[in-house]
Amino acid sequence: MKKRQALAIAFCLACTLVLGAQENKIKVVTQTANIHIEPHRTSTVIETVKRGTILTLFQSGHQQKAWYYVSFYSEEKWATITGFIEAVKVNLVGGEQPPKEVEAEAAVQEVEVEKAGVSVEEKKKETEVKTEIGETQKQESPLVRVSGEVRVIGGDALLRATPSEESRMLAKMPSGTPLELTGKKGDWFRVKYSQEEGVVVVGFVHQANVSMFAQEEVIAEQAVAKDEKPEEKAEEVTPPDPEPPEIHAAKPMGIEMPGFSVGLMGGYALPSEEGYGGAFAFGFSLTYRATPNIAVEVSGIRYQSQLEGSSQGLSRGKLAVFPIFLSLKGRYPLNERLAPYAVIGAGYFFNSFVLCDCIQSEWNTVGFDVTEEVENSAGFHVGVGLDYFVMPNFSVNIDIRYLMSKTKGSWSFTDQIGGTAVSGSLDDLNLNTLVLGIGVKFFFSLF
Repeated sequence: MKKRQALAIAFCLACTLVLGAQENKIKVVTQTANIHIEPHRTSTVIETVKRGTILTLFQSGHQQKAWYYVSFYSEEKWATITGFIEAVKVNLVGGEQPPKEVEAEAAVQEVEVEKAGVSVEEKKKETEVKTEIGETQKQESPLVRVSGEVRVIGGDALLRATPSEESRMLAKMPSGTPLELTGKKGDWFRVKYSQEEGVVVVGFVHQANVSMFAQEEVIAEQAVAKDEKPEEKAEEVTPPDPEPPEIHAAKPMGIEMPGFSVGLMGGYALPSEEGYGGAFAFGFSLTYRATPNIAVEVSGIRYQSQLEGSSQGLSRGKLAVFPIFLSLKGRYPLNERLAPYAVIGAGYFFNSFVLCDCIQSEWNTVGFDVTEEVENSAGFHVGVGLDYFVMPNFSVNIDIRYLMSKTKGSWSFTDQIGGTAVSGSLDDLNLNTLVLGIGVKFFFSLF
């Protein structure tokens, strides 16, 4: 029995000695060190360990001169991982340094790896240069700076923000319009279009819509010598563009471009005739802008004034007035938001008068029916206002207008028993009224 126990103890000691001879501990001595799948730096990195990390060294055939085959437990991956680490980045836990031949071979590998890295980087740069050259050759026609003068032919032409049929329209130019030529890109000319009031729009027009009237002077050539370097070719075929096509496209459409606008207005009407009371007014407007400065407007304003009796003959009652005008409007934009205007026009006044019930009741008690009426009339109006653009196609405005018209009226008394009627006329009924309004307008274009 004792012999068996002694043999077991001896066997365990032998195993411990064998395992201890085959396994040692090493410690990372650099700031960081990479664990690779294979013993070279271009191999895949399994994990990066920090200074002081303890690794298990295997004394087996896997060990290389400049590399150690190790294992360690990764807390991040929750597993024991094996791989290769450079010998120069670790020390034995006992403090022994790696052999000198190991350090020498590691230094040689370091130099070879750096040379290989430089070579790969040079090849990568060469490939990138070739790719850039290929892409440059595939680009669209460059923008060439030229000078001269062209004119629009064959009807209206569209000025666009970029050289494309899908690009946003900046202006519509009538036939015969002179344009200053500043550049050319493919089938498109870059031009300056001078509008009224000194406004200049820069954009692109297709060459089929214009005719050359002056000899163009080429500032930058499209062709370059074959023996030039690719970098020089790229610089010459893409000269700087000092005048972007949209430098003048910041003004709101409502100020700059022709088109339509629809407006609604609310305000207060102040009749000039004594005895006519003030009243709230409501109106509308539909405007066509032929140019940024001239517009034609159709508008209407309705108000109902309370009469307490007037020297002109109308009794107490309600006078409703609804004039509709055709007007000419002059607009003077100050900047991209403010546009004051003046308006003058003529129109037709739809008038109606309702006699007060109290008067009808008084005459009814003595056997008479009484009526008073007013006729429709023609008239004029003048006014001024100011549009403030909150957005490119939306504005708020203040508006002051003076309405001028005179009309006629009539009155009648009818005997309820005998049917006898007595009537008369009312001449020169004054409908002059000052209207103060605040409104909103929406601007749009049908083209």
